[in-house]
Amino acid sequence: MNVVKRENLTVVTRTYTDKQGQEKKVWKTIGEITTFEGDDGSKFQSAELYTMPGVRISVFEQKEKGTQETAPQPKQNDPIDDLPF
Repeated sequence: MNVVKRENLTVVTRTYTDKQGQEKKVWKTIGEITTFEGDDGSKFQSAELYTMPGVRISVFEQKEKGTQETAPQPKQNDPIDDLPF
């Protein structure tokens, strides 16, 4: 598996006007998206938010309306079943 690309996730934290009178934005990087390529050529993305260290977020392409894909079902005795919420 190879890393193909890394991209920053950013938000505008404030705006200001510079000496020339142009409005500027101050950006803050809040995480990153990494694109991987598998040995078979397939690509997938994973995101990480710096405010949630250690939590990886999977990124999926949106499907057209009208198509429905079921979410993967948890395995029996999956530790997620033990969560109190």
